[in-house]
Amino acid sequence: MRNNYFPHLLLGRKLRHDRQQRINESVEDQASFDELFKLIFHHERLVAQRAMRALTVVVKNHPEFLRPHTEQLLSILRSPDYKEIKGTVIQLIPKLEVNPIELERVWHILTYMARNANEQKTIRVHAIQSLYELTHKQSTFIYELQDTLNALTYELTPSIQAKVLKLRGLLDKIKIAV
Repeated sequence: MRNNYFPHLLLGRKLRHDRQQRINESVEDQASFDELFKLIFHHERLVAQRAMRALTVVVKNHPEFLRPHTEQLLSILRSPDYKEIKGTVIQLIPKLEVNPIELERVWHILTYMARNANEQKTIRVHAIQSLYELTHKQSTFIYELQDTLNALTYELTPSIQAKVLKLRGLLDKIKIAV
């Protein structure tokens, strides 16, 4: 792979399917994934957003590529910067392997984001979904998730209401199974 290959593919008016496919085919090992990962910090917002979207596609088939970047993703989550890619980072959080202490910190950050009415609606919805996915890693979080869902019950935003209703149904199925 030649240098500066990914920025060339990510620039342009629209990220067409064929370019997305070439990016996916180009990421064949950890080194090429690392090159693509560097672009989420690119100075052009569009390149950073497209690189983040491309990463999520690659991670579906190779979640192990995220391991070396756990700290960087967690720092993005904690940072007030990187608003363009924060929603996608939130979606990747459940795929990370973190220790129990870090998992607790991540849980509190996501809970704050989900409950914060000043946060973007999409970020809040992604945070709620990630909280649900994290309950699979630590089952004691189920009760805290129920508290968060109860706090969001009277939220007037339709997307948040829909996510709360959906996750309540999923949590009820988990309780019946247990």
